[in-house]
Amino acid sequence: ESQLKAEEVVKPAGFWATHRHLILILPWLVCGTCAAAPVLPIFNIVSQDFFGSHERAALVGSFFDTGGAVLAFVSSALIGLVSDSVGRRPFLVLGALCNFLTALALWQWPDNLYCYLTMKAVSSVVVTNGQYTVLAPYLADVYRPDLRARAFGLVFSTALIPLMVLLWVARLFVERFSLAFQIYAALTGVAFVYAVLFVPESLSKANRVPFCWQKAATPFAPIWAVLSRPLVLVAGVILFLITVSGAGIAEFALYFLRAKFGFGVQENAVVFFEIALTGVFTQTVVLGALLRCTTEYNVLLLSVTCYALHAFGYAV
Repeated sequence: ESQLKAEEVVKPAGFWATHRHLILILPWLVCGTCAAAPVLPIFNIVSQDFFGSHERAALVGSFFDTGGAVLAFVSSALIGLVSDSVGRRPFLVLGALCNFLTALALWQWPDNLYCYLTMKAVSSVVVTNGQYTVLAPYLADVYRPDLRARAFGLVFSTALIPLMVLLWVARLFVERFSLAFQIYAALTGVAFVYAVLFVPESLSKANRVPFCWQKAATPFAPIWAVLSRPLVLVAGVILFLITVSGAGIAEFALYFLRAKFGFGVQENAVVFFEIALTGVFTQTVVLGALLRCTTEYNVLLLSVTCYALHAFGYAV
């Protein structure tokens, strides 16, 4: 009898039990990316029309984006601590709500981009942290260490696929900007409702950590801790460079290409297609290799390879 009980304990979980959380969050992520995809290749054109020039549009846009990034950075440690205490799901749902409100601002007030840019900057506190600071621990909660890299690669690669499909549907929005805004609002609304109804909690109550105000009062403490671990520091710098090239340089490149060569919606879609293709490759192939190469030097080598591939993609 005791032998039968032991066999029941070690019996492997089924496919649904093992991958339930991953399967349920994938539609939410894809829906969110599909929502933003129509707006990405047209926003620099809309911004130029609103602000009057490429230079002013790029300057004002970067000001709001930088402000949102600073807010997200400062609050990331606090949100991480709170999610360790109350769970991950509230931040994923709240991030989906803020995405919807941001899209709603663009749809309702397309003639005043300050409303959209302000909402986007403020929402980035929860959206950026909810989808990155919290999503990575979300997957780590439900997967063994040997399966996490594969889960990360699948999730973030799947989220990029709509940007690749955009290449063939971008022509629908060339003269129909309002349609792109409506799709943006509708799909973010669907993503929010889906998150409320179907996205499960990943952190069990037994694994939750009581909230510590002392740690919350020192949001930069994790950064100082990283300085004592050279490998983590170097990998962090590489990821920072990838983020800068992806979020900053690529966006400014769109303004430059439009000003110098007259790039329109279809050409912008090609740029995002290349970015997405590079991202899918690095996050599947590189993370797939990372799954089998777990020594510190291999991790560092793969990080450098990842950055080199991104840099090559942006150069092209």
